[in-house]
Amino acid sequence: EALKKIRVATIELKISPSQETNQETFAKASEFQGKAVNITAFDTLVTKMGLNKLSATYLQVMGNRIAGLDYPRTVIQWSFMEGIKVGSVSQVFSMEDKYVVAVVTKVREKGIPELEEIKDVLHSWIDDENA
Repeated sequence: EALKKIRVATIELKISPSQETNQETFAKASEFQGKAVNITAFDTLVTKMGLNKLSATYLQVMGNRIAGLDYPRTVIQWSFMEGIKVGSVSQVFSMEDKYVVAVVTKVREKGIPELEEIKDVLHSWIDDENA
């Protein structure tokens, strides 16, 4: 069968929200942040407002990755600030094309973790090795 060779030209269109849309979205994020006073309220509001919830389970102080966020460094830095504990809710973070509010759901102490804390991770590694 014959091979075909083609050339493709692409035209990119950058779509940006209007200032009004941006202000409305920030107001919605601020309202969420003001009402999300703890983990339960945070989760309830996410569902009620139809928001997208991401989870990051093993953050490290010098980390720079949260799946779903392009540049999450400021969120990670906030989570390790003095006085931030389980249930702490962040301010609204502005990240390129979205606003982010975070809540701390668990704190792992330094040192060797208990088996119960890491057994799910170990199971997934073992399953990957056996696949």
